[in-house]
Amino acid sequence: MVILNITNIEKRALLKGWLGHTPPTFNNKLLERCERIEASQGHYVYTVGEATSVLWGVAKGQVHLNIATHEHGPRFGHVFGPGAWFGDYELITGSPRILEVKTSRECVLYYILNHEFHQLTKEDPLSWRWIALLATQHTALALGAADDLMIKSSDARLAALLLRLSARRGAPEGTIPIDQLDVSQQNISEALNLSRTSTGQKLRKLRDQRIIDFSYTQIQILNPQALVACIFE
Repeated sequence: MVILNITNIEKRALLKGWLGHTPPTFNNKLLERCERIEASQGHYVYTVGEATSVLWGVAKGQVHLNIATHEHGPRFGHVFGPGAWFGDYELITGSPRILEVKTSRECVLYYILNHEFHQLTKEDPLSWRWIALLATQHTALALGAADDLMIKSSDARLAALLLRLSARRGAPEGTIPIDQLDVSQQNISEALNLSRTSTGQKLRKLRDQRIIDFSYTQIQILNPQALVACIFE
């Protein structure tokens, strides 16, 4: 068993979202078995096709989830910030990785090795229930993202996307919102399937309304309530 001195700040972050919806009898034992790493910007947490089944959690920073489930990709799909956990699909199925996960800034990540998790399930068979909860939350997030892509108005689709990326739409209750997103115009255009020119025009419109601000590699959410209103215009 791996015993860690988790700081209070990092533990509070890790207990947001999914893990905060599980009982202490599970989440405390899981964190006891985790290992901690500090990762620099641009670090690949894992790549498509990698044969590992490690469960990961974000204590600090942001990671990009790049999708490559069919013929194309990897293409930008989502952002995970503090409190997010991922890797459940491969942990459950034993399949190779279907996503590429890459840090977009300096991160503190926690992970539990496969054999440590299975030892936990031997001690507490209900542990699989909580992994199923995580998988269900990710399924709901993916279904919500697919539903948002069918919104007719591209302006409304952009607003929905920014709310999802900032953990304000589709995220588990208690997830920490992300006000400063490490995403570029190229990332947004990929996620919306719009040209960079059209994406830039729409982002500038939101900036003129003081709903967001942005630079080449970041988007700042200034008025999330106004973004919600954009969906219904």
